[in-house]
Amino acid sequence: MSDQASKLFQSVIWPAAAGNVAWSFFTVALEDGVTQATIPKLAVLGLLSIYLGADWLMTEKLASSRKLRPYFWIADGALAAAIVTFAIATQQMTLPEDHRWLTGSLVFVFAAAAVGHLFGAWEPVGHRNMRNRWILALANLSGGIVILLRMYVFPGTGTWHLPGAVLMTLICWAIARRWLV
Repeated sequence: MSDQASKLFQSVIWPAAAGNVAWSFFTVALEDGVTQATIPKLAVLGLLSIYLGADWLMTEKLASSRKLRPYFWIADGALAAAIVTFAIATQQMTLPEDHRWLTGSLVFVFAAAAVGHLFGAWEPVGHRNMRNRWILALANLSGGIVILLRMYVFPGTGTWHLPGAVLMTLICWAIARRWLV
C-alpha cells in the first residue's frame, strides 16, 4: 500500500494541489487585478507555490532511495487538503474582512504539517529521530509566531501577517530540511 500511496501522492495529489494553488494565484491576479488589497493574497499564494515546488522536488529526489512509513498518506492527505482549502479560501475571501477565517485555515496548514512531523509520517522506515521530528514540527509552527504577534501585539495592522507567516515557516523549514537531510 505504501508504494502505491507514495506514487499516487507524488504523481497526482501533490501536483494537483500545486495546480490548485497556481490556479488560485492566477485567478486573483486576473479577476481582481494587482491592488493593495490583493497583494497579500498574491504573496501568500506565490509563497505556497514555491513551497510546493521545492518540497515536491526534494521529495522526488528522496522517494526513490527510501521507503516511507505505511501511514504517511494520512499526513499527506491532511496537509494537501489543508493547503487546497486555504488556497481556495484565499482566492474567494476578501481582505481584510475575512482575515480571521484565512488566518485560521493557515494555522490548520501549519498544524497539519507539524503533527505529521511529530508522528514521523515522512521519516523513512527504520528511522526514528525525535529530535528531527521536533525541529521540523517547530519549523512548521514558526508561522504561528507571526500570527500571534499580529493578533496580540500588533492588532489591526493589515493582512501582511498571512504572507509573513508563510515566509517565516518557509525559511525555518528550508533551514531545517537542509540541516537535517
